[in-house]
Amino acid sequence: PGNARPYGRAIWLFEAIRTCPEHNVALSVISEDDHPQRVHDFSLLVRPHLGTIDDMAESAGHRTPSSLERYLLLRLEGKAEASWLDELSFHAAAKSSEVIGAVMGSGPDYRDEEMTDALWHRAGGEGFDILSRGKDGVRDLLTGLQEAFPGERIGLRSMYGRLESWLGHDTDDSAYDPLRRMLAEVAAETMPLPAGRGAFGHQVEGRRLHSVRSASNAFGIHRKRLRKLLLREGHISEETMSLPDDRVQFPADAASEFLAKVGRSMSLKEARDYLGLPRPLEQ
Repeated sequence: PGNARPYGRAIWLFEAIRTCPEHNVALSVISEDDHPQRVHDFSLLVRPHLGTIDDMAESAGHRTPSSLERYLLLRLEGKAEASWLDELSFHAAAKSSEVIGAVMGSGPDYRDEEMTDALWHRAGGEGFDILSRGKDGVRDLLTGLQEAFPGERIGLRSMYGRLESWLGHDTDDSAYDPLRRMLAEVAAETMPLPAGRGAFGHQVEGRRLHSVRSASNAFGIHRKRLRKLLLREGHISEETMSLPDDRVQFPADAASEFLAKVGRSMSLKEARDYLGLPRPLEQ
């Protein structure tokens, strides 16, 4: 019977597969009925649309599957080439790629309701291309977001937007833990996170970087004085002197003894007062 002939393909059940690999066209949603007595009956749900399927096929947008879709299809068949994404479960690999691609293509504060199917298709491919490179791809992603951030006061939420809030607060799915761990490690290596402060829902031990602001707060040193001393000791370069305090960064371990020494020391005025000298004898 004609009403019973239509059948669904298993790959259409996966949200991240948005393109037909057989005909290179965008897949169309024809029903969003999720009633428990009908949701699995493909023939029943497609029946009202049988008369328009030919027209839908004619007007469907032609495009090739994205790199993410090709990867997911091969992974379903057990043929995917080994990559870092294989550490994530299937759904986590798909969703992570799309979110990261959306952050890159539509901005850190993209809105789900503004993302069309075409934008998600593009985002999935771009995100896959980043994550398939593992830590190198993640490093390029985070440093790119940091460099593009227009503000002077850097922060996890302000720079990384939805990526940080999604992994850090919106989902507690442990399937994303390998991604959380990698993102947090790279964030700690590329921005001045304090010891014990986590990122993306994962904590990293120890501080890797200091900024002029963070070192000033931690050791009680005036920022202008600290800049001059760091420059003199070679911990920062002349080129960074015009940057905001948060943007002037240096390795925390290499400068730890110097910062502690400066933090314990007196300014010239404090030394004069301590010794009880009249001006200008301290000079």
